[in-house]
Amino acid sequence: KEIADYLKGFTEEKDPRKPSKRGVADKLSNAVFENAEKFSKELVPFLEVDEEYQYAILRGFKDACKKKKPFDWENVLNFINKIINKTEFWEKDYNDFNYRDWIVSESASLVEEGVKEDNYFFEISLIDKAKEILLKLGNNTKAELFKSDDIITSVLNSVKGTIYSTMIWLSFKIAKTIKKEETDKWDSDIKQFFTKNLSEPSDELLVVIGEYLPWINSLDKNWLNENLDLIFDKDDEEKWKSSMSGYLFYSDKLYKDIYLKLKEHNNYEIALTKQLKSKSADQKLVQHICVAYMHNIEDISKKDSLISKLLNNKNPKQIEEI
Repeated sequence: KEIADYLKGFTEEKDPRKPSKRGVADKLSNAVFENAEKFSKELVPFLEVDEEYQYAILRGFKDACKKKKPFDWENVLNFINKIINKTEFWEKDYNDFNYRDWIVSESASLVEEGVKEDNYFFEISLIDKAKEILLKLGNNTKAELFKSDDIITSVLNSVKGTIYSTMIWLSFKIAKTIKKEETDKWDSDIKQFFTKNLSEPSDELLVVIGEYLPWINSLDKNWLNENLDLIFDKDDEEKWKSSMSGYLFYSDKLYKDIYLKLKEHNNYEIALTKQLKSKSADQKLVQHICVAYMHNIEDISKKDSLISKLLNNKNPKQIEEI
């Protein structure tokens, strides 16, 4: 309470020899990291401090999580929930730093860190609370994607990309712990969220779905089959490039069933004639076809095979990659 009162009363001076608000926030984040368990026991006083400090607190917990430091996950999740349940949190206008987006991104990242490690995961009883937070963030966040030459980098550093990625991680954790004996392993609420948002998908959603396509296939193969043409929408070239770039960029391993699905729907053939939104994705496209050829999935003696079409393209960059 004393620290929260100090933060509420702190005024930054223009004297460079005096503490700045950013400096105080950094010290707060370090304090939370060093004493995560202590801070997690009494977070209510920090509901009234500036958002810059709330962001710093969440960053401290995330850093503590990475180092596997124990703290009260239930209190931390309740803290996040109370922040994002305030109407003014979503309605506030920002002239400079948008700390709402920072808090949203850090909240999702913290949950993701909590579910990544099998030996360091908040209690199964808290899964619904974590899911509630992610769905609330997903339904309310209006953050815009920062455009760059590489769509993967843009989504990786985006607020929505972080939320969607964490939803997949949580889905996989639920599948491994709660639904491991069930045929349909994908959590119904998260699956419904993805289905709904596929009607008007953002680039962030498409890149993340592409990235985790093998995971989604293992969670619910029927869902992927039913929505494949929405994910890889050939009627919208820019959206199609986003999902295909996301899929290829992250696919270090060739999954035969997914390869054949995408081939059947002509996605690989189309990609051969397009420049994707990531140089690495263009390279992975060639790698996939070459690996498929090495495993006798592609037949070089057939003119309509992808390996033959790849060679007949006579594209210097593709030939170099071969």
